[in-house]
Amino acid sequence: MEEINEAEVSLLLLGFCSLSKAEQSLFVDGLNGFLFVSPGKRRQLIERWKRISKAENAKSMLRLREDA
Repeated sequence: MEEINEAEVSLLLLGFCSLSKAEQSLFVDGLNGFLFVSPGKRRQLIERWKRISKAENAKSMLRLREDA
């Protein structure tokens, strides 16, 4: 049986609590969509989320360099 990392799950839940209501809604919609699709569609969603997060990380790094 897979080991459950309760601390990691707790951190994710705390992160969810820090989101605005609109962001929480977007998160819940995304999670629900993920849970009820085929494995192929899940892979597509994961790749999309990775692209979005990489783009946001790049923007954050640019802002940090500009502030320095």
